[in-house]
Amino acid sequence: MLWEPYRYFLAVAETGSLSAAARQLSVSQPTVGRQITELETRLNTRLFDRASHGYFLTRAGEAIQNQISVIETSFLEVEKTVSGLDQALSGEVSISATEGLGSGWLVSAIKEFQDLHPAITFNLMLDISVIDLVRGKADIALRLANPADPELIGRKVGEVGFGLYGAEKYFEEHGVPPLPADVELPREIAVGFEKQREVIELLFERKISLMASALGPPPSWMIEMGREKGVKVAALAGTVEHARRHVEAGVDIVVAQGYEAGGHTGQVATMVLVPEVVDAVDPVPVLAAGGIGNGRQVAASLALGAQGVWTGSVWLTTEEAETHPVVKQKFLEATSSDTVRSRSLTGKPARQLRCAWTDAWDDPTNPDPLPMPLQPRLVRDAQARIARTAHKSEGAKALSNYFVGQIVGSMNHVKSVRSVVEELVTEYADTMVRLDEWADG
Repeated sequence: MLWEPYRYFLAVAETGSLSAAARQLSVSQPTVGRQITELETRLNTRLFDRASHGYFLTRAGEAIQNQISVIETSFLEVEKTVSGLDQALSGEVSISATEGLGSGWLVSAIKEFQDLHPAITFNLMLDISVIDLVRGKADIALRLANPADPELIGRKVGEVGFGLYGAEKYFEEHGVPPLPADVELPREIAVGFEKQREVIELLFERKISLMASALGPPPSWMIEMGREKGVKVAALAGTVEHARRHVEAGVDIVVAQGYEAGGHTGQVATMVLVPEVVDAVDPVPVLAAGGIGNGRQVAASLALGAQGVWTGSVWLTTEEAETHPVVKQKFLEATSSDTVRSRSLTGKPARQLRCAWTDAWDDPTNPDPLPMPLQPRLVRDAQARIARTAHKSEGAKALSNYFVGQIVGSMNHVKSVRSVVEELVTEYADTMVRLDEWADG
């Protein structure tokens, strides 16, 4: 049996494209395509359906994928066994860990180990996504839960404690009292696709048209479920590289979200980002996001090559929005210069309304925010206290904020959702008429 063609088969099956498989295997794209064609010819069957946005396994391809994966695992085990016969401790070890676990004590532990074994190098991957250990994506994964895969072995290596630490005096100065003893905090939001899988699968059972991933490429099971249920799967991207990863994962739509947007954003402005992403992922549809709140901005997005727009902030001051009343009023009074990218709520840079809360976290004399998912746990109680008293305490009002984009400077009146949609459509139509008139001279 010639193993090489099957190695290429697994790479394409995993990545969904020839270009992604070529990068994974460090070969050229034509080489991958030739290997797949030769394998299909040898087996006298089609293993992949070719589509404009990727390669998808046929029933025959699915039938042999698991068997080939088992063989690959055996090959990897042989390599590990043989390499283990060498008594010299050398080589590279890949460790996957969350930011909270990997950015602190793990780095120090690695340094101490390398002092004893300098010939061993480490590749440290800080990520919350699921890592395929069986197929060698990492040698070790540090997680806050036991592995679900029966092929993996889990060992407890330590304990992590969580607690709220802060200066109560700060809240006293702002007139924010503790929560009453009988008040229960809302359920903590789980971070990571696997922790939310049950909820995501429940949503797919509903009559939905779109599922979007805001933090990283969606896992393969989400893509597969979307195709099975006829639901489009989208993903938000702040860079061209992010967009390419989404397409390699198999998304139907890429949302190019610029620096101006509310919530988690990158550092590239919408005007620059959208055409870059459009060119990079063509022919996959792209939606423009970030700083879009009127018809002129919709027209501009289409001129940049987007096939539509993704809006968020503009709905936060509508009559139907469930935005906290104090925060909604602050939005109505804000200018486009009154937002800031801050890690103070989630642990990742997220654009939100600047306020006393963000100023305190940005103060260099105060501790830095913790990485996600620790920061949300840290500030959960504090945010509940602020929201509970913001309507009657000027100090709590000063601390109140929420995610919002720079378009907040144009959100000056409370409107119905219907009115916002009508204004978007009307201004877009007027803009196109004006552009046509200019083009006609």
